[in-house]
Amino acid sequence: MVLLFKRLILIFICLLPFTILHAKSFNFRTSLTGYESGMTVSLGAYQSYVNSYIYLKRRSATPILKPQETLIYSYLVSRLYKPGYLLFQATIYPLATVSSQMETFYPHEFNRFEVMGWNILRSVGSGPEEPYALSLLLGNLAFFGNKGEINGKIRLNQLGSAMAGILISTGNFHLHDNIRINDRWWQTELILTGNLKEPDKRKIFWNFRIGTKFHKNVLAPDVIVLALQRNHTGWNYRGISFVRSSIVRYEAHFPIGSERRRSPFTIRQLLTYGKKVPFKIFGRSIAIQLGGGVLWEWVRKYDHENRMFELKESSHLVWLIQPGIDF
Repeated sequence: MVLLFKRLILIFICLLPFTILHAKSFNFRTSLTGYESGMTVSLGAYQSYVNSYIYLKRRSATPILKPQETLIYSYLVSRLYKPGYLLFQATIYPLATVSSQMETFYPHEFNRFEVMGWNILRSVGSGPEEPYALSLLLGNLAFFGNKGEINGKIRLNQLGSAMAGILISTGNFHLHDNIRINDRWWQTELILTGNLKEPDKRKIFWNFRIGTKFHKNVLAPDVIVLALQRNHTGWNYRGISFVRSSIVRYEAHFPIGSERRRSPFTIRQLLTYGKKVPFKIFGRSIAIQLGGGVLWEWVRKYDHENRMFELKESSHLVWLIQPGIDF
């Protein structure tokens, strides 16, 4: 079993560049006994997920034909008090899972990725606090689309969707100093997330969250979570801009309750930023992404020699690298 797992890790690492290159999302909609429903599958090295939703009212949702980010945000936020969708999602973080599994159970192999005291695998995999999560969202869903002609008939083409509401997530593992520990955790948040893909024009993903997270394991403190993420690709944009053709992510954890006595004002700060360079090859739009950032945590560091965590928390800094290709 151990040999098989090592081989699977080796295969994943070898296929990693292609996994990042071919990160892709698929979605579809249908009608289930008069209730609109659908599913989205997204595959990527940093994050992969599958979700399914159902509209709680027996009527179809009207798509937004001219989607603008600010209008999408205001439309969904103004309807938070009246939820109309139920969504289930399973999320896995492949790179974080591989990095933590190797450092936890195979530290010797993990150390082979060391370059001048800097572990490459940990740099590309750090960020998520857990290897996977199961979530339920109760809120509202908006579709984006445009009109197109197929075989002489006018049809609506889906370009993306966005959701806002209350998200409840759980899991039974936590990554502490990149070491996997048993921990039943619960997280409740207000969330605004979505994606929009207009061929040959732009592609946008956003994820804004605020809430609380509670842990059973004493190594992980209870916190208030603030997270902001936006990923934009402008296929025809060639200028210099902070927000266009860029990816930015910020996350902060603030201790609550008794945790404030043992921790500083914040116990986790994550900031990443990257730029994209779009171009065309063989008539297809592609964007090369080069990003990086920093992760600061107040944690109990792990002693690999004695296989135990230190008794006191201390400051820990990890430099991140996040390359990728959009198409």
